[in-house]
Amino acid sequence: MAEDAGVDTEVRHLANTPATLSRPDAHFDLVRVGLGLYGLSPFEGQNSAELGLRPAMTVRTLVSNCKRVSEGQGVSYGLNYRTSSESALA
Repeated sequence: MAEDAGVDTEVRHLANTPATLSRPDAHFDLVRVGLGLYGLSPFEGQNSAELGLRPAMTVRTLVSNCKRVSEGQGVSYGLNYRTSSESALA
């Protein structure tokens, strides 16, 4: 480990969501749940309910603007998406 190499570590954290759920030996001082915080399973073949996961919060908002755009209009950050037909965007 880092300590064996002479590195002074204040906090050790190695476990992401899958390791948090399946590898207690990798927990050390902290764990870093990412996907699990959203209530999503990181494992194929195991759903969230089986793991006891549920979202930590819900975000709600109201649509503040709607507009129509023509076919071929670039939208999104960097204009990476182009509409395939006239579209209503919110």
